[in-house]
Amino acid sequence: MLSFGGKPAQIPDDVITTCRSRIGQDGYVELTPKFQVNEPVIIQSGAFKGITAAFQKEMPGRQRVSVLLRAMSWQARVELDVNQIARVAN
Repeated sequence: MLSFGGKPAQIPDDVITTCRSRIGQDGYVELTPKFQVNEPVIIQSGAFKGITAAFQKEMPGRQRVSVLLRAMSWQARVELDVNQIARVAN
């Protein structure tokens, strides 16, 4: 349980979802998940929240990632904080 000042703290659902999405098969939480190129990811926050994108690359030392947004007639590469994306649930 997480608390502040002796009172239980509310944890936003997207934080819980992100934590759960990072639990490996060994039961440990990956602090910085490893994604594969073109792996589908869900954007957890910001202007593109809720959109599925294709992971492109990590930007080491910057805690940033590049993802590809695709629509019917266009695609755009977007740079996000690594904590803004999570694996798409199976």
